Amino acid sequence: MGLIGLGSMGAAMAERLLDAGHALTVYNRTPERAAALAGRGAKVAGTAAELAGQVDVVLTSLADDDAF
Repeated sequence: MGLIGLGSMGAAMAERLLDAGHALTVYNRTPERAAALAGRGAKVAGTAAELAGQVDVVLTSLADDDAF
């Protein structure tokens, strides 16, 4: 499973998914937000396209279309 967008809502979703034992790949425009989740076991993708190529399900939590 992949999650793009690690703002307040996306980061909280990622934490819950990791807590539930799901394998998770994350991507965020600001890499520092992804680093904290990497410490909890998430795999960090370098781009949104890279993430999409590695997982079967992609969730997004974005403010608007320009955030992608």
